[in-house]
Amino acid sequence: MARLFLPGLALVVINAVASAQVAVLPVVGSAPETGLQYGVTVLHVRRSADVDTRPTTIQLYAIATAKQQRQLFLERDWWAPSNARRFYARLEWIDFPQSYHGIGWTEAQAQAQAYEEFYRAGGASLHAILMQRVRGPLFASTSLRWIDRTLKDREPLGALAAGDVVGSAGGRVVLPFVGLTWDTRDDIFAPTRGRFVEANTGASRTGLGSDFNFSRTTFDARAYRRLGTATLALQLYAERHTGSVPFDQLSLVGGNSVLRGYVRGRFRDKALMATQAELRLPATRRLTLAVFGGWGQTGPDFGDAVSAFLLSGPEGSDPYITAGGGVRWRLFRDARTSVRVDVAAGSYGARGLYIALNEAF
Repeated sequence: MARLFLPGLALVVINAVASAQVAVLPVVGSAPETGLQYGVTVLHVRRSADVDTRPTTIQLYAIATAKQQRQLFLERDWWAPSNARRFYARLEWIDFPQSYHGIGWTEAQAQAQAYEEFYRAGGASLHAILMQRVRGPLFASTSLRWIDRTLKDREPLGALAAGDVVGSAGGRVVLPFVGLTWDTRDDIFAPTRGRFVEANTGASRTGLGSDFNFSRTTFDARAYRRLGTATLALQLYAERHTGSVPFDQLSLVGGNSVLRGYVRGRFRDKALMATQAELRLPATRRLTLAVFGGWGQTGPDFGDAVSAFLLSGPEGSDPYITAGGGVRWRLFRDARTSVRVDVAAGSYGARGLYIALNEAF
């Protein structure tokens, strides 16, 4: 789903204390499943008097579509002085169409006319994170994902309506995590140097109020280096699931961050390994150009995903390759918050347009 922010129409307000800035942006977009999309996003950025403290942000985002779909979320990201502690929370409500292409890789899924069935996902979700500095750039964290999902308008003859897929009837996921983060980035919105390494592991259990028993482990490593005025960004990302995982909680290829170019969920399985690189070159003080590429693979377990990533995929499938380019427009002169527009293409005829706030990684 493409979303278009129109920065030229943005209303930017700077209050009497120059540390706080607000941008009000119209949102316009379209997709085959939604028709015309329209809405608004409001972004508030407050910088501390301590220049080393990361900014606190609040974002409100609301859209509706010509086909009666709706999405609303409120997001808060707060940093304590000297970055000693962080609290992040995102509360979201959706009533939106999704597509399901099956689980795992098959030759049929890879074709242009791949199997696809549509359904409408609705409900609320909460994602909350509490991070505490341990020492230097090392943080310990605990987090929670709570999702209450309903599925409607499933295709009568599809796999979801038949109940053959875990999670096809909807349900609740309660997924607590613990994690460690090493973060030396010079900026959280658009880093130009430093490292970011994060590992999280968690488990969803019926004893905690979830409808499913499964576990998830994620690993995310990023590096940023200046090359003259340009920035080279690198990322290695991995996911592993075990247990009875709802289909919409599996590792997904695509979206506006990891392996851009694929419809999100075109390929999904219990494990994912992906890497990507991006070169960002400032054209003016507020405009940046970017080119990027990446590849990855999914698998029924982590060993299969790693071997497919390094060698070849199941049944001889090629890795999921993606390449593209885009532009970034900085919203504020003294903060690196930006609108990002990317165009990407991938294997098996995949292509996509992505418009969002801030860098993909």
